[in-house]
Amino acid sequence: MKFDYLTCYLSTSCFQNTSVSSAFKQCLEIGVKRIEVSAPHQYQSIEELKETLVRFRNLGCEITLHNYFPAPKNEFILNIASHDKIDIQRAKTLVTNALELSCLISSPLYGLHPGYLSQATRVEKGNFVFTNKVSSYSNALDNAVMFISNFASQFKRRRVKLLVENLFPEPDNNHSLCCTFDEICEFMMQTPKGVGLLLDLGHLNVSSKIRDFNRELFLYKYLEAFADRVFEVHLSENNGILDEHLAIKEKSWQLNAIKLIEQTKLENNAERIYCIEARNSNLEELKHSVYLVNEAIS
Repeated sequence: MKFDYLTCYLSTSCFQNTSVSSAFKQCLEIGVKRIEVSAPHQYQSIEELKETLVRFRNLGCEITLHNYFPAPKNEFILNIASHDKIDIQRAKTLVTNALELSCLISSPLYGLHPGYLSQATRVEKGNFVFTNKVSSYSNALDNAVMFISNFASQFKRRRVKLLVENLFPEPDNNHSLCCTFDEICEFMMQTPKGVGLLLDLGHLNVSSKIRDFNRELFLYKYLEAFADRVFEVHLSENNGILDEHLAIKEKSWQLNAIKLIEQTKLENNAERIYCIEARNSNLEELKHSVYLVNEAIS
């Protein structure tokens, strides 16, 4: 089957540590014009990013933004569940800039991670390394809910859907919010109804293995409860232990999952976005992943 128009998105995180412009060009090289801008990328000022995003939008690209973008000049680990006032102020500045850029390019949504019980100090092999000082789950949850709730009205007023993404635990520790169905329910019950969800299937795979629950049962329960609020789905493969961000393969369980998701509808019949986050893949693998996902949702 051939597609005249590629319907899924590709994350610029697949072309990490380049300029945003370079990542766009590589997406276009493999025929993708629906692009989610994420991290990590080389730092650029907000004005430079505005020029880049508008230029590619004028070339026909449809663009959304995600989580740690636009990255600040002085890097930090984004954690909206932090109790540290400096961390939260940095996060507020980042999300405010993301909203401004989203409005500029008419992005329909912006999704971010709900945060962590402990502050990460660095990144090693694509994974956060956390401190030993751990907050209680309830305190971290309260901080994250407050952060999301404070931004919800701004996003609603400017017609950008604010999304919260499910996370995953590490093999030996759980520093993350929203890893299980019950945790997601608890989070969403406390946020304004206008807040939506980003379902990351790679994260779900890790959570189901480490927290020992059935991912198919999770998916049925999740869709029964939240289908009309799931505005975006991330796809990437992994071994169930680490979030490896590998390419989608033939007969992947995730292809069956998105077929099931596609049977549900969003509020106001809005379009649901599917985005590939296979950052540890080559161009041919990415191109094939896009084909497989498009075939599944066509």
